Amino acid sequence: MPEIPSSAIRVGDFILLGGRACQVIRIDDSSDQPKYVGVDIFTNQLREETASGSIMIGPDFKYYRPLDMSDGFITGMDEMGTVKQEILVLDVSNLWSRLVQAFESRRGPVWAWVLTDKNKELVVNFDTQLRLKR
Repeated sequence: MPEIPSSAIRVGDFILLGGRACQVIRIDDSSDQPKYVGVDIFTNQLREETASGSIMIGPDFKYYRPLDMSDGFITGMDEMGTVKQEILVLDVSNLWSRLVQAFESRRGPVWAWVLTDKNKELVVNFDTQLRLKR
């Protein structure tokens, strides 16, 4: 899992709080050690954690090119050619409609950012400029 410097974490970022993938909604940096409050992206429960050092842990991401999209789910292919079906798209910030629009425009490759946590997967963002290392 990737290490993230505490000073680089912003509201809206994804980090692990209490071992769960969360989206940061508040940062209290009034003390020497910042306190992060986030929403578990799979259960919608609030979680909080005080940084015990200068590093926090981020969740793992995979990147998939959508092949098909339907009812809030994508079927995608990763950079190795493996196809994964029924990956749920996070229901925030019009992500589904923006992803569909980018996919249907056919102006170039679309890569869905899939957050993985304890065998669960969820599309949390996408990019049309992503360059993957092979």
